[in-house]
This record gives sequence, C-alpha cells and structure tokens, in this order.
Amino acid sequence: MTLARVVGPKDVAALAVRVMTNTALTGATYDIANRRPEGAAFLDELQALQRKNPRYTLVATMTAMEQSHRPWRGETGQFSPAMLGKVVAKELQPIYYVAGPPGMVTGVQAMLKSTGVTNEDVRSEKFSGY
Repeated sequence: MTLARVVGPKDVAALAVRVMTNTALTGATYDIANRRPEGAAFLDELQALQRKNPRYTLVATMTAMEQSHRPWRGETGQFSPAMLGKVVAKELQPIYYVAGPPGMVTGVQAMLKSTGVTNEDVRSEKFSGY
C-alpha cells in the first residue's frame, strides 16, 4: 500500500481509516487523544471500524470532557503508561506513530521512553498552528 504524506491531524485519522480497512492487516491499535469527542476527526468511523474488524483496536481518550456536550464512556485524561499497557501487551514488537502538537508529541515520546520503548520504535511528526 502506498501512503501519502500526512500533513495534519485529520490526515492522520484518514490514514488510520485507510489502514484499518486493509484486509491484509494482521493487527493494529490506533490511539487518539482529543479534548472532546466533538473535535475528534473521524471518531464515529474509527469506532465503527473497531466493531467490524476484530484485528483493530481503538483506544480513544478525551482530555477536556467538562467542555463537551456529547456523552463519552471511554478513557479520559492524557495517555499514560497504564493506559498504554492495556493494549500494548497484545502487540508483538509494535512501532509507535505519534503525530500532533509539539508539546503532545514530546510528552508521548517521553512517556513511551519511560516504559522502555526505544527511539527506533517511534515515528513522529509535530503539527503546529491548529
């Protein structure tokens, strides 16, 4: 599969939808963090894919639910080693792709490093100005 350059957060979600509909996929986990469900690009589609594809796991967390008008029964707060541990144990030698605002990317990279993930297993891209 040829992948186009990812240039923004909506592109990341669109890419995830494309990857998760790939029938050759043997397993993948897509973790997203947003302030509120209303601002999460492709959230409904990503949740529907999880219901349809047993090889795909969506882990979504919301960090500002007090500002939301939409109900949310998923994770809340920033990504943590405990949250990551809920899904990573199922994966064999995962590669981590981290994309978002510079502060979030740096924070997730530090959290991954604290759990023993090496820099070689992390791909990242920082997006400013959205």
